[in-house]
Parts: sequence; structure tokens; C-alpha cells
Amino acid sequence: MARFGPRGRTETTGSIGIVLAVVAVVLLLVLSFRQGSNASDFTLVKIAEYKSRQQHLRVELKQCQSTLSKDGVAAQSQDAEVKDLMRKNKALDLENQKLVAESELLDKKSIECVEHAETQKHIWSQEDLQNAALIRRLEAQRAGLVANSTHLVKTKGMKSMLLEAGVLNLMKEHTALRAMLKLAPLTSSAEEYLETLLVKWQNKGVHNGTNAIMNVNSSEYRVTGRRRKTNVDYDWTREQTSAVRVFFQKRKNGAYNRPSWMGHVGNGKLKKGVHDTDYISQSSLPQQIRMLYDYALCAMGNNATSFVYPAYFKATPEADTIDNLQNLIETPLLGFCAQCRPQETTAEFKLACLGTATETTYGSIFFWRMRSRIRFLNTFLLAADTWMAEQGLAKSMGVRLRRGDWEQECTNSWQFGSPQLSYTRLLQRRSKEVSADFEGQCYPSIPQVIKTVNSVVAEHGFEKVYFSSNANEKDWDALRQGITVPIVRRETPDNDSTAIAIDIIIASKQKYLITNRFDLTGSQMVELFLLEHYLKSETAAKWITVW
Repeated sequence: MARFGPRGRTETTGSIGIVLAVVAVVLLLVLSFRQGSNASDFTLVKIAEYKSRQQHLRVELKQCQSTLSKDGVAAQSQDAEVKDLMRKNKALDLENQKLVAESELLDKKSIECVEHAETQKHIWSQEDLQNAALIRRLEAQRAGLVANSTHLVKTKGMKSMLLEAGVLNLMKEHTALRAMLKLAPLTSSAEEYLETLLVKWQNKGVHNGTNAIMNVNSSEYRVTGRRRKTNVDYDWTREQTSAVRVFFQKRKNGAYNRPSWMGHVGNGKLKKGVHDTDYISQSSLPQQIRMLYDYALCAMGNNATSFVYPAYFKATPEADTIDNLQNLIETPLLGFCAQCRPQETTAEFKLACLGTATETTYGSIFFWRMRSRIRFLNTFLLAADTWMAEQGLAKSMGVRLRRGDWEQECTNSWQFGSPQLSYTRLLQRRSKEVSADFEGQCYPSIPQVIKTVNSVVAEHGFEKVYFSSNANEKDWDALRQGITVPIVRRETPDNDSTAIAIDIIIASKQKYLITNRFDLTGSQMVELFLLEHYLKSETAAKWITVW
């Protein structure tokens, strides 16, 4: 069996034993031969046998030497390989030492990182505990801001917010002045402060004008703010700059002139508000126009052209469509806005618009300057002219007659004391009145209507009568049979704002007008009728009759 010695050489145990045995035998034979030269034949036979064996041993010795030579060459080759492996092993030992050193360094850094993380975590935990009260306060403030934002979205607009901010600044100045004057500190809130301003300025600047159409009849309605002092003796024939005062509508080259104000002509683009949803008011077109008055009067009173009014509304709660006031009305006094909330009920609006409200200024020149610049679009004006031409209404009169559920609505209006501004400020004691009792004024009978219309027709020679009315077929047949001249009317559903607009225009363009003192639509017919006649003082007395 072959094995490596200490120096890497190969030793063959079996071969060395054979060689030693052969040498021993040879020595014994030589000695025996020298000592027994006179040996017997037996000895010669043995010698011959020994020689044969010697020869055999020599052959084996040569074979062994050949094997040893081959084993030496293999041993030398293996010794080179061993040296190469030892060299590689030494290099690997050096690399392993480096890796062990790096591993120890990483272990040390890892321990330091874990200790630092635990320390920082402990510090942060302590800070969180210390800031817990602050976090709770911030959450409470955030909830308050969310609630306030929701309130602003539902009730106020951007201009109201700016106005409120201005009032808060005034409160700060007021507080500083009280401190300088050594007065008691101001303890009221912003809302309370606004209310005190409104109370303080109430009933100031009341103006009692003369008995003219454009004069406010102050005895008919309690004054809620400052009354504007206007030129109640205004005469349009002497006014050379009527465009900057009262705007009179005229048709030229197939179209009507457009109202202007502060460099603006007609409507601007529909503006976008700051809220997420559109505000949809549920009110008729005449009600929308009446609410629009307050915004336009306020804008004119403050010389502002950036006021906006919510554009979208539904004529009736059951209406399937949503109307856009910008598609019906043209005015340069303010803009129409989507996603805007109404402001007329807020204290900020009342403060900014103090003294310009409709109830305060209705009938004054200031009011007519505003009202003349709110008109229906050219499309509806021309449509009304076309329909009148088709019906032959060149020499005719108009009648506003409400039927159906109007009797109960009119009674409620009278019982709750709703002001009839058109009647009290423009027509009372100036126009003819048919009835002295409430029932006749609110809901005249068909025979009374026939009698009154025939009387006016006979007096002025009108050839046709236009009825703005929702009378049923039975009443309509009775009117056709009783009135001495042809009568016509245009179908006007309560939820059709376009039809209502054309109906108001047609009635206001007639030569004579009979109206209802309690009816809002009738009051707007009166306003446009007076503008058609250039606000002449004798118009109401001669050309208007009230039920």
C-alpha cells in the first residue's frame, strides 16, 4: 500500500521486503559456496536451484526498480501539486483572516446601530408623550376649521368672507381706540358687532320726496336703512346724459340697444364660484328678478362691477329642467355665477348694502337707474315683437288676470302684510282703481273684468286686448263672449321661464295696462310699462288701471 511520507515521497513496503530477502539469500549462497568448495552434489543441485531463484529475483528486482522509478515520477508530480495547493491554501487563509476582521467590524457596527435605534425610539416616545396635549388641541382646531368651512360653503361667498375680515380689522382698531381712551374693553363677537352697526345706522338719512312717480312713498313701508336722496324731479327730456342715469330701451336696425354701466355692456361670461356643488334656488322667474334687484342696487351703490348672483334656479319644485338666469336676463351691473351661494340674508351683505335695499329705494331715480339696466335678452324682445305683429296688436291694451289657486295665494299675501311696492310706491293715488274691497282687488269676478275692459276699450278705441292670464276654458269662453273686441293670450306654463319672459314683455308693450296690486309678475309689467313710456308723470294716471 502506497503512502506519503513526511517529505512527500512514496515508500513501497512490499517491494523493500522482497529486495532485502533476495540480498540475504545471495549473501548466504556466497558464504556457503566459499566455505564448502568440496560440497556434495546435493549442494550443487541446491546452488543451481538458488541461481535459478536468483535469476528470478533479479527479474523481480528490475520490475520493482521500474515500479519505483514510476512511483518517483508520480511523487515528484504530486509534490508540485501539493506545493500549489499549499500556496492556494495560504492565500485563502489570508483572505479568510480579512473576512473575519470585516465580519467583526460589521458585528460591532450592527450592535452600535441597534443601541442607537433603541435610544432614538425611546427619545421619540418621550417626545410623543410630551406632545400628546398639543396634538389633541390641533385636532380640535382642525375639527373647528372643517365645521367653519362647511358653514361658509353653505351660507357665505368669498366677498362675504372678505367683508367679514374687514369688519374684524375694524374691531381690532375699535379695541385699540377704547384702550387708548381708557374705556371698557369690547367683549362682543364679530356677529354681535355687525348687528350693533346695523342698529346704530338704522333710521338715518330718511328722505321724504315729492309726490312723483319716481319718488319713494316712505309712508307705505317702514324704513330699514339710509334713504338715498335723489333728484325726484328728474325729467328725461332735459337729461343729455341719460345713458349714465336711466337707460331707455330703443330698437334700431332690427335690434335693441344694450345697457351699459362702468365700462361694461351686457352680460359677461358665466363665473365659477368656490363651492363644490351648484346652488339651485326654487323660485319663479319674477321672484328671481326681484331678488336680483337687491344685488344690482348694492353693486350700483358701491360702484362695484364684480358682484355675482347665483345663475341657476328651478321655476317650480316639480320642474324637470334647471334654468340659467344668464340665458334670460341681460345686465352689466353684476355677473352670474355657478357654484355660488346667495348672500342677501347674511349680516355682511346687509352691512355692505345698507341703504340700497329694494324696499328702501323702490321708485326713486336710484332704483330706476338700476331697473332700466336689467332687461330681457334681445332674443325674447324680438320674439315678443314678432308675436305681436302676427296677432295684430299694434293698437291694443294688456290685462293681467290671475285665476286658479291665486285666490288663496293672494289672501295669504294680504294677511301676512307683504308689501306691494309697485302699487304703494308707483300707482297708489295716481292710477285708476276698479274696486274698493279686498275680494275685488285680489280676485275680480269675470263680469267685473268684462265690464272694466269694455269701458277702457270704449274710452280709448282699442282694437284688441292681450290677456296675461291662466284662466280656465270656461272663464276664457265667457271673456270672449262678453268683451266687445277680439282677445288673445299666449300659452304660459308656470314652469316655462322663456314663456313667462315673453309674456311680461308683450304686456308691457301694450298702450294701456290693467294690473293686480298683489301680483309680483304684474308689478314687473308695470315697471317695464313705465320705462316704455319714459317715466312720464302722467303715465300712471292716464294709462294704468288697478283692480
